[in-house]
Amino acid sequence: FNFNKVKNSKIIAVEPDPQNCDRIRMNLDLLKYKIPKIHDLVKIEQCALSEQSSILYLNKNLGPANGMIIDSFIPGAIKVNVKTLSDIIDSNNITHITNLKIDVEGYEDKILLPFFKNSKENLFPKNIIIEHARQNLWKVNIVDYMISIGYKEIHRNKANLILKFN
Repeated sequence: FNFNKVKNSKIIAVEPDPQNCDRIRMNLDLLKYKIPKIHDLVKIEQCALSEQSSILYLNKNLGPANGMIIDSFIPGAIKVNVKTLSDIIDSNNITHITNLKIDVEGYEDKILLPFFKNSKENLFPKNIIIEHARQNLWKVNIVDYMISIGYKEIHRNKANLILKFN
């Protein structure tokens, strides 16, 4: 991959778990020898995403890669700041999104539905990789909704789906 071709691009990594944010920073530090400006290209937003900004809890009892946002404290959970996808886009002055990867353990509908309903079409990601393994937790089938607004499914496996905006 030639990072010189993405001079005006940003990668926003949204992660609520402080330990995972530290891991991302360590990985970026390892990459800086191959990609000297990696820290300019990648920004870490340490927060969770949902349909409204608030404070919620991250249940870490399920392991480091399986934390789930919950409404109230339980032992093993940590308090996390929550933002909307639109908050992240606005605060980072993003004017277009080429690729969006979303894996939020069943919160996909809560994040994407308000974004699509409240954003202009020019902000709709051109490509989306979405985890669908926990769609039983969705109140709205967000994949069906995205197809209804112009996305086309281009690949599916057991856990993820790739959609392209027409």
